[in-house]
Amino acid sequence: MNHIQQLCKESNSPTNTEVSVFFLMPCHSTPFYSHVHCPITMQFLQCPPDLTGNKSYIDEAEIFFSDPVRWLEAHFPNQTVLSTHLVFFEVLEKEISPFLERNSYVKTSEFFHTHVPEGRVGRNIYLYERQT
Repeated sequence: MNHIQQLCKESNSPTNTEVSVFFLMPCHSTPFYSHVHCPITMQFLQCPPDLTGNKSYIDEAEIFFSDPVRWLEAHFPNQTVLSTHLVFFEVLEKEISPFLERNSYVKTSEFFHTHVPEGRVGRNIYLYERQT
């Protein structure tokens, strides 16, 4: 989370625009505000429990991972609503690369996560920043 904390410092600079970070990761993959300690806008895929008993309930994270590019295009229909930064495991990079390229995102950081990657959780975490 040191990379995200650095964004806090940058966002306080008079020359920078407001920073917004979207975590495209499985639920509970990041400690979020408990480790960042600054008021930047951060969002993550939602995965609240179904308390209604709906047998066909699917949380937002599952919907996202079923078709990431479609989800991204639906939730970011134009450039004005795009987050300044995206954070995700490297296993997702190839699949969403068309969206990243089309919206001018470039990888600015890569850091180690685990020696035992599994499924949607990768060995490394990537931080992409939108170039304007």
